[in-house]
Amino acid sequence: MNAAKACNVDRLFITGDLVGYYPFAKDVLVLLAAWDADIVRGNHEDMLQQSITDKAYLEKITAKYGTGLLSSINELSAQEIDYLTNLPHPLLLNIEHKDIVLSHGSPVNVNDYFYPDNDLTSCDWVTKMDCDIFICGHTHYPMKKIIGDKIVLNPGSVGQPRNKGSAAHWVLYDTSSQHFEFKTEDYDTSNIIEWAKVTNPNLPYLHRVFTRQ
Repeated sequence: MNAAKACNVDRLFITGDLVGYYPFAKDVLVLLAAWDADIVRGNHEDMLQQSITDKAYLEKITAKYGTGLLSSINELSAQEIDYLTNLPHPLLLNIEHKDIVLSHGSPVNVNDYFYPDNDLTSCDWVTKMDCDIFICGHTHYPMKKIIGDKIVLNPGSVGQPRNKGSAAHWVLYDTSSQHFEFKTEDYDTSNIIEWAKVTNPNLPYLHRVFTRQ
């Protein structure tokens, strides 16, 4: 957030998963409230919605992903949960005469994965998508591809980067020059690592992902 302010960012595009894996979802919402932000729903928001009414499903998700979602359910208000679970997906924007599609996975499926080494030209929806820029998330890996006349972009992950180290990954989009700059910001992950070790000792991935080299 501080880096974005320093770069004079006017608007945030967020590709989902404000909840999941870790706690502090309420803190995230408080931070985002100060910004002009366009946000789409991620698969973890869908998990949140189902977990509210399905105890067996919540237990299954907790066993796989840890207690982060349970923490969010316990700390978020009904209004905050309603906001998160009703975020749009996908979202079509027009910025400086550019049509932008914002989604978590693909526009047709929030759970579709597109890794940097995937051949997206084989995806029928890519060529049919009516936009100039497609921005997605879900994989936690940064990516930029040019497919025909479209830019396909994944900024990577702020909260749980999976490609290297613990730096928060994001992209600075200059709408005047149409330039995309991939950026990383170092931050102190000791508190979240300690939380993961104490609360989820059976899921070492939750803390080891921050120390990948």
